[in-house]
Amino acid sequence: MSRIISQTVPDYFQIRGEFLLSEPAIEFGFNADVELNLSTEHYQQNDTNKSSRMVNAFTLLANYTSYIHDDRSILDGIRKDVFNAQGEIDAGMISKMFMKTCLSRSEAMELAQLAADNMHKRNLVGLFYNLIRLYYLEKLHTVIYNPEAVFFENGNFKIINKHVFLHMDEEKSTRESVIFDPAEHKPLAEAIDYEDKALHLLWWGRVSAEQLGVITRALGAFTCKAPFTVAHTSPRLARDFTLHARKVPAKVAKYDKSQVLSVISNLVCANNAKTDFAYAYMMVAQMLLAPIPRTVEGMAWAINPNSIAIPNVYNEPAKYPFMYSNNQYCLDHSLTSTFADFMANPDIVLIHSAGLVECATVELGLVIQAQFSIGEAITDFQKASTKGVTFDKGGILSDLSFMATRLGVIVDLPYETSSGLDRVSSVINPVNYLQSVIVTDSDAAQNHKLYDDAKTRIHGPIKVDTRVQLKLQLHIPPLYPIFSYGINPSMEFGDMMEASVTVTPNVNHRGQFAFDDVRKFVEFMNIMSMMGYDLKAGQMASDIIVTNSSDTRTGRFTWYQLKPEFRPPYEADFYSAHKRELCYIDLDDILDGTVFSYKMSNFGVTMSSGGSPVRKIGSLIRKPVPLDQQKLRDKIQKLTPEVRIIPLKRNTIQGIRYGEYCVPTLSVDKICLSSHLTTPTSVNATDI
Repeated sequence: MSRIISQTVPDYFQIRGEFLLSEPAIEFGFNADVELNLSTEHYQQNDTNKSSRMVNAFTLLANYTSYIHDDRSILDGIRKDVFNAQGEIDAGMISKMFMKTCLSRSEAMELAQLAADNMHKRNLVGLFYNLIRLYYLEKLHTVIYNPEAVFFENGNFKIINKHVFLHMDEEKSTRESVIFDPAEHKPLAEAIDYEDKALHLLWWGRVSAEQLGVITRALGAFTCKAPFTVAHTSPRLARDFTLHARKVPAKVAKYDKSQVLSVISNLVCANNAKTDFAYAYMMVAQMLLAPIPRTVEGMAWAINPNSIAIPNVYNEPAKYPFMYSNNQYCLDHSLTSTFADFMANPDIVLIHSAGLVECATVELGLVIQAQFSIGEAITDFQKASTKGVTFDKGGILSDLSFMATRLGVIVDLPYETSSGLDRVSSVINPVNYLQSVIVTDSDAAQNHKLYDDAKTRIHGPIKVDTRVQLKLQLHIPPLYPIFSYGINPSMEFGDMMEASVTVTPNVNHRGQFAFDDVRKFVEFMNIMSMMGYDLKAGQMASDIIVTNSSDTRTGRFTWYQLKPEFRPPYEADFYSAHKRELCYIDLDDILDGTVFSYKMSNFGVTMSSGGSPVRKIGSLIRKPVPLDQQKLRDKIQKLTPEVRIIPLKRNTIQGIRYGEYCVPTLSVDKICLSSHLTTPTSVNATDI
């Protein structure tokens, strides 16, 4: 799975070594030098801003719930000689294995039948999912959840943690964020117990008290006390378990992240569970990082809880350890590399999580903008991606279907699964949330109608309380395509890196800039932002208002999603342009034929948490190289996957999702200049 997900992240983000996180928020993106130019027939101005940024923001905090369910058995790891030519466990083959043991013939035949009936009950994904969670609870022990800390801020509004994660009012570190109800170890019986319901696990060598503590917690229940993604509440996987080990201590002891890694390594190797681990890795990548929405309107993604389906844990073959000896059955050996990749660099899950979450939310953000039923749109999209294979809307397969189309890659899986994070169900239903916000810009009251219209008409403008309830009625896409630039470039997918943009707008008889081409309009609004001006524009024949409002927290750029054939005319009022404190170009009287342009150079990678670099990396990046699709297809022809997820072609997706126009715009002097489409929303001005 790590090799599959790594396709979401360009080479220049694929770093080795430990991540240094100082707070829950983490940003990935680019920086560059931006040269700004304005020219007319009479004069020319230019200026250069160094180290502007263009990033996506993620967080280690989220509203998650979870439940246990029965998923598909994973048979990889069982000895190959008990399978028939059709890849099914053969009772006759199992009987032959038992006849070779020292058991009496009657005992061997009886046990062989019992083993044959239950041998297919094998799935250790949930165990390794919880073990990776335990690793990150220890790894990130210095990261603190502060209920009063800022979760979102864009220069107009500020939202603090306790208004996103309700009832989470105590400051806690990750290590303090979970109350555990551990499972109990049941000693191995001298004889096989036919009524034994305990989970059996093979173990190489002796078990330390610290390692036993890790396993008891991983199989037990988690109760969340702080909203860290890895700390979400989850039911127990097993009440009792039995370790087939040389010696097991009577008591448990405190552990650290190194002991968690040692448990993962031993259990994966002893139980031949590399495929199970790969699926668990994918589940962790889905949920480890959550998006911080780019606009206040996008907060619906953050406040609505998403559920995680954790597969029930079975390991019947472990009751008969010789079933894990000899050559192993394995449908797809490429997945086994995930375990090696993780053990070599456990922190790689963080960057893979950012890449996968970006792919899934960006593509999902396009699909849900369909004008018909969102649920039908997503179902149609996923059926087309898998050529008719039906699966639950959420989970691993859902995210991979979005990833495949986003990047134009083919994804093959040996086992169908319905486990994983469901980020889809929460966006199917109509949005109607009230989000507590703090108004930090007086202009926001007018832009978002944070006042009573009737009283305003009679008595004039009313001062709005700085603490209000903002009504959220749309699922605005929360992230931009950052990692996917250059991988699957097209007008529809918006993955082109435009280093230079020039716009020459027409000036109409009212002295306004007029645009019939929405792409040129977006470029113009971005350039005005980069030059240091707030500007409003109206879509003719509608009440839609477009602003290039400033985001002071992160450098984010304009991203519009419109049907390719839809060309709405816009008018931008030059005389309403408001000069910001940081302004790089002086605007005099603008004449018809004025040329606006910018040019970006010296692209670098930025990865930070709490204002500090996550990891020191090179200053310049290489231009992304498109994937060699023919080479990829040749490689996978030898596989016989149970599920093949394909990227949808342009003519297939035209009726399922919107195309998009995407124009990168970098922030100026580390202040985000982000244009976004804003539809006026009604707000109740109430105390929080």
